[in-house]
Amino acid sequence: MPAGGATGCGKSTQVPQFILDDAIAQGAGSSTNIVVTQPRRISALGLAQRVAQERGETVRGMGRTKAVC
Repeated sequence: MPAGGATGCGKSTQVPQFILDDAIAQGAGSSTNIVVTQPRRISALGLAQRVAQERGETVRGMGRTKAVC
């Protein structure tokens, strides 16, 4: 489901956390996949770090990755 909104409104950071929190409350957190796209790899890495920090988590697997097409 695409989300639209003004810059800085939380599309990439807050909305995914709301979805995850709901999945956790329903007992499906560990099997939930949420995909957030960014135009550049560096943006995606920064986003992952920020969300992890907000949730008190660590980011795993931030090494070299292969593109999925």
